[in-house]
Amino acid sequence: MQGKRILVVGYGKLGQRVANHLSLNHPVVALKRSPVEPVANITMCLADVTKIESLNEAFPKCLHDGVDYLIYCLSPSERSEQGYRDAYLTGLKNVLASLPEPETLQHIIFISSTSVYHQEQGEEVDELSPCLPSSFSGKVLLEAETYLAGLAVETTTIRFSGIYGGSRSRLIDQVKHALEMGETLIAAPGYTNRIHEDDCLGFICHLQGLLDQGQKVEACYVGTDSCPVEQVHVYAYLAQQLQPVPNDKGLQINVSKDGKSLRRAGSKRCQNERMLNSGYTLKYASYKEGYDLKIKR
Repeated sequence: MQGKRILVVGYGKLGQRVANHLSLNHPVVALKRSPVEPVANITMCLADVTKIESLNEAFPKCLHDGVDYLIYCLSPSERSEQGYRDAYLTGLKNVLASLPEPETLQHIIFISSTSVYHQEQGEEVDELSPCLPSSFSGKVLLEAETYLAGLAVETTTIRFSGIYGGSRSRLIDQVKHALEMGETLIAAPGYTNRIHEDDCLGFICHLQGLLDQGQKVEACYVGTDSCPVEQVHVYAYLAQQLQPVPNDKGLQINVSKDGKSLRRAGSKRCQNERMLNSGYTLKYASYKEGYDLKIKR
C-alpha cells in the first residue's frame, strides 16, 4: 500500500477509530498493551510503553523500516499522577527511544487536554493563553508538551476539551437516572467545554491530511466545539430531549455553590479559532447537535 507509514500509539476508543480510518489510505501500525482480534489493513503491535525492553522486542517485528508519522493518543491505565506519568511521559520517551530508523520520523501528533489550563473564572483561553495547572493531570500533560517542543522533529499537540459521543454516555445516564428516580441533579457552576468523538477523529485525520499534502500545521491546537456552555444548560437540554412532554416529575436542577467539589477542570471558555482556520469544519458545532444525534440513535 502506498502512503505514509503511521504508528498509532494507543488503541482505545479514539485510537482505534483513528487507526481504522487512516488505514484506508496508509500503512498503519497500532500499538496496544493487550491482545486484540486481528483487524484488516492494520498491523497490531503488542507492547507495554512503560517498559522499554518490551518496545525493543516488539518494534523490530512490526516496524521494519521506521515510520513517517507518530500519533500518540494513549490513555492512562489509572487516574493518578503515576498513571499519567507512565502514559504521557515515560511511555512517550520510551516509544521515541525505541523506534527503529528514528531518522525517518517526520512529525508527531500528541493528544493532550485542556486540563493544562488553570483558568477558572470563565476566561477565554486559546493556544497562547498561559498554563499554570494545579491538577496532576494538567501538570504532567504540560510537562509532556514541553518535552515534545524540545525535540528536533516537528510536533503538534491537540488539547481536546471534554470528549463525548461514541460509547461515552455519562451525562445522558445521569439525567436518565435522575428522571427515573425523581432526583435532583446538582450542576457545577461555570463553563464547560466539550467536543464530539467524531470531531476528534475528524480533526486528527484532517491534520494528517494536511501533512500528507506537505502543508504546514501549527505546533498546538485547542480541539473543542464552538459552544462553551454552563453545565446546567446541558442538563436541561438533555432532560428536554429525554422527556419532551413535561410532567409532575420534571427534572430539578440546582447549581452547586461549592464549585470546587464538582468542577474538576475549572471554568473557562475554550476558543477554537485556530482549529477552524486550519480548514476543519465541525460536524457538531455545539452540544445540542452532538447530544441530539446520540439520543436519537
